Amino acid sequence: MGCCIPTFSVLEWLIQFGKSERAELTRWHDPNITPDDNKPVIICTSPGIYYIAAYDKQFNYWFTGNGSFYRHEILGWREIHE
Repeated sequence: MGCCIPTFSVLEWLIQFGKSERAELTRWHDPNITPDDNKPVIICTSPGIYYIAAYDKQFNYWFTGNGSFYRHEILGWREIHE
């Protein structure tokens, strides 16, 4: 008279949870919705070209180690998860 938890449903739930977490962690954000001020993120300026940058709301620029970009020059940004 024990209780048995079906492992298939737990395993299926874990797989779906992992997929949804991966999707959230790797999604590109709309460049018009900026991250917190001076928070370093990865930006994409064209397919295959990425920079680590921080957005400064006072100047309305993305700043990188190589210079700066206007908001309309960015295709998207992604948080850096350590």
